[in-house]
Parts: sequence; structure tokens; C-alpha cells
Amino acid sequence: MILGSIREKDFASIWHDPENELLSSLKSKTKFVGGRCTACKFLLVCGGGLRARAWYLTGDPWAPDPACYLTDDEIGLKASSARLPAGTALPAADPGSLPGSSR
Repeated sequence: MILGSIREKDFASIWHDPENELLSSLKSKTKFVGGRCTACKFLLVCGGGLRARAWYLTGDPWAPDPACYLTDDEIGLKASSARLPAGTALPAADPGSLPGSSR
């Protein structure tokens, strides 16, 4: 997904473009995050974590941040959700393969 090119438009024009659903949604991302984040009492503090990390690791920009360090008990969930163990290094990515790359 290409979000825009700062060679063609300034960043503010790209960021405020009402036609871009993803960027519009990121401005109020707590409404869109899913999974364990929806039940978390800290959602308004962290905003659902890092959307880029969720997108890169799951393919879904609204998936819970896999690197969230809070346990299910801390956020009020009973069942275990998939998360990265604390201290797990993220795999290196080819920048051309990431969403929004123009390769």
C-alpha cells in the first residue's frame, strides 16, 4: 500500500488526505485496534501499541501489538493471546517488502 510520496506532495497533505482511509484511521486508532487491546484498561495510555509492528508481523494494522508486555491477567483477560516474549528481537525486513514501499 502506497500512502503517498513526499516527492510529489508535502507530508501534511499526505497525512491530512481524507481519501486515505488508513491514515485517517490512525488518527483515532483506539477505535480500530482489535484483539486483546479492546479489553485493556491501558488502551487510552498506549493507544494500542505500535501499529507498524502489528502490521509487519501479522499483516493486519489493527491486530494487537505482538510486543505488548502486559499479561492477560493485567488487562483483565482469562485466555492467553499470542504475544512475543519480552526481549524478543524483531526479524530484519527488506524495506522494499514492507507495506507502503514503492519498489
